[in-house]
Amino acid sequence: MIKLGLAKALHRLHWPIILILTLTFTKMYLAGMYWEEPRLAFSQMLAGTADKPFVYRVFVPLLVKIAVAVFPLPSTTYASFLIYILLVGFVICVYHFSKFYWKGILIHDFVAYASILFLIPFTLTNRHIYDFSALFLFTLALLLMAQNKWTTYFCAYICACLNKETAILLPLVFLIHFRKQLNVTTTWKLFGWQIAIYSVIRFAIMLNFRSNPGTIIESHILEHFSFIQSAPVLVLGYVVYFILIAFMIKKDFHEKPSFLREAFATLLPVMFILYLLGGSPFEIRVFYEVYPVLFLLAIPTFGKMAGFNFRNTTTTFSQPSQAN
Repeated sequence: MIKLGLAKALHRLHWPIILILTLTFTKMYLAGMYWEEPRLAFSQMLAGTADKPFVYRVFVPLLVKIAVAVFPLPSTTYASFLIYILLVGFVICVYHFSKFYWKGILIHDFVAYASILFLIPFTLTNRHIYDFSALFLFTLALLLMAQNKWTTYFCAYICACLNKETAILLPLVFLIHFRKQLNVTTTWKLFGWQIAIYSVIRFAIMLNFRSNPGTIIESHILEHFSFIQSAPVLVLGYVVYFILIAFMIKKDFHEKPSFLREAFATLLPVMFILYLLGGSPFEIRVFYEVYPVLFLLAIPTFGKMAGFNFRNTTTTFSQPSQAN
């Protein structure tokens, strides 16, 4: 009764708590931000002179340049505020994912808080201005896709295409999940539009920055092995973290929402291959695109361990609890 009463009291302060937690998280995140990192310095990103492929990620620089033009302030001030807003937006999306699949306001509050906690290991290494935009836009796009809100989804998808080239994975998730959910004509029409939008945006961006130094993808595969030898404690910590996440995902896996299961099976293998080929050693931040899926598959198990009843849904556990 005491725990229930405390949870209900916290619910009344849910959003102020979220705003404070995300602000604290953002301040710690920004404290480790290296704004003028060689080849992708923030000033270079704004000027369009950063190396490829970093210069291709134009979403945040574009928003910052617009803000500075409207009301001149230091660009890092706008970027810092935007990072905070994107983190808050991510938590809001996770909260609505919880409402979509599970029933109970206390469960939704718990999921929102936990989404911040589970995110910490992803932020301990390299930090870039386009990371939280990737996290937010992918989570938002997946939420809208799950809800079949296609007009809004395409708006989010366009932003994701401007943010990072990994947006191409969203049409793949769509095709894998909806190939049996929608009729053939609608499925291929929506898939085709996504591929067309991505192709036009990526071609325009690559054409605009064709003279910049760098390559489309960098190779760091051999560096992974040397890093394991040089930082065994950090490696062990991440191994333990991901073993725990894997355990929580595997538990009752086939009872969890089918959309999340299929997104997991689609995104994780591709992201892992891309990480091995192009990611820096233990640059866990490259998995932001798949983080919402990992988290939402793991949280029911974690929640049950904490005493929450994630089976308290209005339909079966494998189906959304609300109408599209």
